[in-house]
Amino acid sequence: MLLAIDIGNSTIAYGCFDKSELRAAWSLPSGSMETGPTHTDGLVVRLQSLGVDSKQIHDVVIGSVVPRLTSLIEQAIKKSFNISPLMASTDLDAGLILHYADSRKLGVDRFVSAAMAYALYQTDLVVADFGTATTFSVVDEHGTYCGGAIAPGLGISADALVEKTAQLPRIDLQPPRSAIGNDTVSGIQSGVVLGHVSMVEGMIDRFQRELTRSIKVIGTGGFAPLIASLSCRINEVRPQLTLEGLNWLYHRQRSQ
Repeated sequence: MLLAIDIGNSTIAYGCFDKSELRAAWSLPSGSMETGPTHTDGLVVRLQSLGVDSKQIHDVVIGSVVPRLTSLIEQAIKKSFNISPLMASTDLDAGLILHYADSRKLGVDRFVSAAMAYALYQTDLVVADFGTATTFSVVDEHGTYCGGAIAPGLGISADALVEKTAQLPRIDLQPPRSAIGNDTVSGIQSGVVLGHVSMVEGMIDRFQRELTRSIKVIGTGGFAPLIASLSCRINEVRPQLTLEGLNWLYHRQRSQ
C-alpha cells in the first residue's frame, strides 16, 4: 500500500491507497505534530485502528506547504516504515505546463490537485480548494497551469470578524434561511457564508471570461460540500482530490 500525506496549514491529511483505491483516510490538526504524542506512535496506532497493518505500507509520498513540519514527518516515516518518502514538488513531471512566474512558489497542494483534475477531465477547469485559504487553480484544455487566485478561507474570515470587533459573536458556519438576516447571527451567516459563495461565483465568472470558454469547476477541501450546496457553479466535489493527486503523482514518477 501507498501512504499519501498532505501537510496543510490547519490539518494533515492521510490516505492509504491500494493502487488507485483509497482504502482509508483520516486527518489531524497540524498543531498536534508539535504538542501531541510522537507522530511515529500515532501513525502505527491509527493504521491499526483502520484495519491496516503498518507492514502493508511499502511506499510513502508527501506533499507539504508547511516547511517546519515537513522534516518532522519525514523523520517519523523513516522511523515507522524504514522508507524514504517521495517529496512532491513542482519540479516533478505532472503532465502540466506551468505558466507561473516562479513555480517554486506555487503551493504543492495546488499543483498536485490541478494535475489530478486535468488527468481526470482533460478540459478547461478550475480547482477550488476550500481550506484555510480558498484557492483557485486554472488549467486550460491544453494542460497549461495558467495561475489562479488566493483568498482568505471561510473559517479564518469568520474568525477575523470576531477577533477584530467588540460585540460580534462566533457563529456556526452554516447558511441562514435568507440573505436578508433579521438578527446578528443570521446577518453574520449571510455575510460570511453567502458572501463567500458570491465571491467564489464572481471569481469563476471572471476566469471564464478571461478563458473565453466554459470551464468545469471541481471543489475540494473541508468547506467544499457546504459551498457546493449553495452554488450551482461547482460541478463536482472531490473531497480527497489532493490525496488522490499525490497517489497519482507517485505512480506517474515510478512508471517513468
